[in-house]
Amino acid sequence: MNRIRSAQSLSLFALGVFLTSMGATVPVEAAAPVELLSCRLSMPTTLGRKEPAVALLALRNSGKQPIAILKRNTPLEGWLADSLVVTRDDQPVPYIGAMAKRMPPSAEEYLLLKTGARRRTRVMLQKGYDVSLPGRYQVHWKGELMDVQLGKGPVNPALAQPQTVACNALTFTRTP
Repeated sequence: MNRIRSAQSLSLFALGVFLTSMGATVPVEAAAPVELLSCRLSMPTTLGRKEPAVALLALRNSGKQPIAILKRNTPLEGWLADSLVVTRDDQPVPYIGAMAKRMPPSAEEYLLLKTGARRRTRVMLQKGYDVSLPGRYQVHWKGELMDVQLGKGPVNPALAQPQTVACNALTFTRTP
């Protein structure tokens, strides 16, 4: 009986390795509940014509365990994907930043937030979106995290647990 269980476990493990090598995610552990992370976007409400549009993104781990967050496709890593919704006078502002196609993530691409820790990141909006024209802008981070893992142990990208974290929208006006 133990041989059958071992063979079944090995088969499931092999299937998981195969699926992740093909780009699929295989949920094995329970994902970190989204309420363990809080998010806040902020910046000045009025900018002059030549002022850079710099937002501050703050993530906080309010849970009881460390959380590892994959930084890919988020403002935490810079502009390698369209991760915000930006409008000017209620019209969409298209993403103009770089797009990256990549290999599976490495452990170095994760941000570890200890219990109660906060990570603040400056987001240079003009590097991903044309926010130079006068008008009323609204910016919202989609909050899509490709992988969130709980605990102190080493991260395992094969156990990817996507999550979405709620974040406030911010509004600013660019003056002529």
